[in-house]
Amino acid sequence: MAVRIAVIGNINADFVFRVPRLPVAGETLPGSGFFTAPGGKGANQAVAAARLAAEVTFIGCVGDDDLGIAMVGGLAAEGIDVSRVRVDPASHTGTALIMVEDSGENSIVLASGANLSMTPEDIARHRDVLSASDALLLQQEMSVETVAEAARLGREAGCRVILDPAPAQHAIPNLWRGTDVVCPNETEAQALVPDADTSSVAGALACADRMRGAGVEYAAMKLGDKGCVISGPEGRRHLPAFDIVAVDTTAAGDAFTAGLAVALCEGLGQDQAGVFANACGALAAMGYGAQPSLPTRARVEEMVARGRASAADAPQRASAGVSRQCTRAKRDCTRRGAG
Repeated sequence: MAVRIAVIGNINADFVFRVPRLPVAGETLPGSGFFTAPGGKGANQAVAAARLAAEVTFIGCVGDDDLGIAMVGGLAAEGIDVSRVRVDPASHTGTALIMVEDSGENSIVLASGANLSMTPEDIARHRDVLSASDALLLQQEMSVETVAEAARLGREAGCRVILDPAPAQHAIPNLWRGTDVVCPNETEAQALVPDADTSSVAGALACADRMRGAGVEYAAMKLGDKGCVISGPEGRRHLPAFDIVAVDTTAAGDAFTAGLAVALCEGLGQDQAGVFANACGALAAMGYGAQPSLPTRARVEEMVARGRASAADAPQRASAGVSRQCTRAKRDCTRRGAG
């Protein structure tokens, strides 16, 4: 039976520019490409979970415009239940301007629009969805009050509350303490634990331990090309990243969070769930656009299997290398003895 995941979050239309670098103030910079794509952290995580074979219900708000119709239609096409999406005639659908550098790094300007129309009262109308869900995915792109109420009602309903605390907001440092799983990146972790040093793996592990000590079940920190660290009931661990060439990291964090949610709800162990989430993020970073880049379950399982095969083969390669070195050494000694 598929795990059931509710996502309360934002839904945006993304306008994406490919640029060699970010422009400086007053500069007009020629870009090398442009496209539009569905996005928004909440919608991205909903699509990511659906492509991983979860049963997903999305709760959010769009404007009464063509963009809203297109964005909701895209979610429905992924098999997501969009019956709980509200239309606000007084606002526009959320939009994002995304500049993606040739390195794959991105910068985003967000106009939240109807996403900010979601209120705590809206959330309370969907208690039945939360009660029927295994997990609730939340982000920080709605109002503080709305996200806090969603977390409270999720815990009350008995589902696992998973918070992706993005974008980083120093105004709500304690919201994450009322969740079960928190998944920040290095910058967001410093907003949650202001005196933490997340510049190294060791510092990230220490920060994750502190977050778990504050009451969450799992603290999973996304470290980009260094993989992730997880502190949870099975201990603390650094899980290295997959070896890839990133072209667009826009939805990599969302893919990671959704992957971790699905894996934990399916009962995978802490390390297995982290590796699965790493693979989701890596595959998303290998494609362009937020939702277009999100991987299917088959691709994730293939990457995880390849990673295991490589790890299992490593001792054999090392042993073969030592054997070749010994053989060469014996030949050298034989030659020197013959001379």
